Parts: sequence; C-alpha cells; structure tokens
Amino acid sequence: MVVIAFVLQSLVEGVAMNAQLDSLPTKLEPSVSALQFKRHIALHEKLIGPFKVEAEYYEQRYGLRLSDLARPDYRVPLAAATDFFMRSADVLGDPCFGLTWAQKVPFSLNERIVKTLASAADTRSFFQQNIRLSHLTTEVADYHIERYDDDHQMLTMNLVPDVPSCYHQVDASQLFSIRATRFVLRQRYPDIQKYAQDFTAVLFRHACPLGMQARYEQAFGIPVLFDQPKNGLVMVNEWLDVRLMPGEPSVDDVVACEVERLRLQGRYSLAEIAEQCIQHLLPYSTPSRETIAQALNLSVRTFQRKLKDEDVSFHGLLEQVRKRLAREYIERDCFPLEEVAFLLGYSNITAFYAAYRRWFDATPRARFTS
Repeated sequence: MVVIAFVLQSLVEGVAMNAQLDSLPTKLEPSVSALQFKRHIALHEKLIGPFKVEAEYYEQRYGLRLSDLARPDYRVPLAAATDFFMRSADVLGDPCFGLTWAQKVPFSLNERIVKTLASAADTRSFFQQNIRLSHLTTEVADYHIERYDDDHQMLTMNLVPDVPSCYHQVDASQLFSIRATRFVLRQRYPDIQKYAQDFTAVLFRHACPLGMQARYEQAFGIPVLFDQPKNGLVMVNEWLDVRLMPGEPSVDDVVACEVERLRLQGRYSLAEIAEQCIQHLLPYSTPSRETIAQALNLSVRTFQRKLKDEDVSFHGLLEQVRKRLAREYIERDCFPLEEVAFLLGYSNITAFYAAYRRWFDATPRARFTS
C-alpha cells in the first residue's frame, strides 16, 4: 500500500542486471513483504499473546513457515495478511483494528527509498514517486491523484478486484500513509508545513463501525467521511505545488528501487528504469547515458543495444520525459517558466523555449495568454 513501502528494509544492495532478469517470477500472487508480516506477529504478541498457536494455523492454511520470514525476498500471501487483520479484530473485539495497527506498529525508513523520494521536485512528484514504489510492499491496491474539487486533489486508493482484503487494511493504509508522509517530508523538508495545510479529509467507502466516529476523528485529526464513492486522502492544491529542495539523488538508489519494483511485478523494462533515472536527475543537470549505464553495471554500448531491443533510444527517452513534464508543469501553472526550465535540466530558458516550440508548435507563454 502507498507509503507503507517505507517499512521495506531489504532492497537489493547492488544491481546485478542479469541475475535480476534470471530471477523474475513467471506468475505473481498478491503478497506483502516478510518484514511486514513480522510486524504483524510482533503486534499480535504485544496485544494478544504468543504467536505459536497462530503460527500452526498459518502454516496449515497458507504454507507460511516462520523460518521463511528470515529470507529478505520472501513474500507472504496477501490472503494471510488479510486473515491476520480479521482474526485479530475478532479476538480483540476491536472494530477499529486497522487504526490500532497503524498506531501500534512503528515504521522505519529504508535509506535507499528515502533518498529516492528526496529527489522529488515538488510534493505532487513526491506522491507520484511513492505510488510507483507501492508495489515494494503489497499489490492490494492501485493509487492515483485525481481532482476532488477546485481547491483540492485526492490520493485515491482503488482496491484491486478479486484480491482478498478487508476494511481494516484500508483503515491502516490510510492512517499509516498520513503518518509516514508527514514524517518523511518533515524530516527532509522541515519548513514544508509553513506553506499550506496538507490533508483536509479522509474518505472511506465502508460504513463507520457502530459508535466509532469519534475514534476515527481522533486518530486522523481531520474530518473522516464514510460511505463515500472512493477511498482516499484529500489534499490542498497549494500544498501539492510546494517546491521541494531535494538532496542530490543517487543513480544507484533509483536503479535499485526500480529493479526491485519491476521484479515484484514479474516483468522487466530497461526503458522504464532509464526513464525514471532521467526524471530524477533532470533538476540537477541533463543526465548522461554513461552515468546511467554505469549504475546498471552495463557498458554504454550494451546499454544502447538493450534499449534498441526495446524499440527506444536514450535521446528519445530524454525527449519523452522532458515533453511530458513540460506539459504537466505548464498546465499546473505552479512554477515560473525559468523554474520549469531548470526542472527540465536546461541551463537557460532559451533552450527550453526552443524545445517547447518543437514539441507543441507554440511558446510556453501562449499557455497563459490563450
């Protein structure tokens, strides 16, 4: 689930591309990380008691052996995690167990993921990167940012059809997302809350458990609305446009996160990895194919050949990323044109104007006067 990816501690430390390709699974089942389920066990022992009897249940029903959890690449069936939430809620008589989980389970931040997210140009980009990394932990939901009203956007959580889940997991994800987002942004950018309020409401598709409205309001600290068309977190437009001053990203960190993300999705695309590296590096300078190839442990010649095999070129990817981001920044009208040029890796605004005219047969300023 989005932002819960922060708890994953066992990302690959180096990138051996051929080994990654050879290890791609042919079919993936919805799952959570071994670390995530170990946190479930720790919470069970804290709130309920020894996990020994439960361990036998999970092994018999899901083939889950506790010894497997020591393997950093082991994935626990999502059905087992869903069962954990439902059984725990029933034993504790806690209709808000998802909130209990998010409040009781501490989260630690993988340094590689934090560094990758720290290269975001603005708060919206931070969320877009976070959404991409959500598969590092689970495949229960898809996320996207959509318009809520004239002044707000919503980080919408769409549960994947036919994937086992329960409302406790939705509750936990929403609360954990807010907590982790605020923690990361305040750690990296301490002044961010000076610019605008962040989250203004939480939306749930499920009904409010009987008599628990106050419990939800207390946990989130903002209005909580039930029986809504969608699950999501409502955010102020102004806050999403806050310009972040990121620390310079590491190409190795970006590559490692992207390789792991694609591995967990059972596929591989060098073009996607290169595209993400380009996007992360643009605000600092125009990225070179040599830099990215080195991070991938590939020679420049091999890097270019593999991209050609995927019917793309490095220059084409660079143009594609710049064009997409240029359209987004201009349509959002949140940065001066000089800043947009900088974010796209241009050393001066003249070069940006020339590229924009080539892409759209118009000038950037025409967008503001039309």
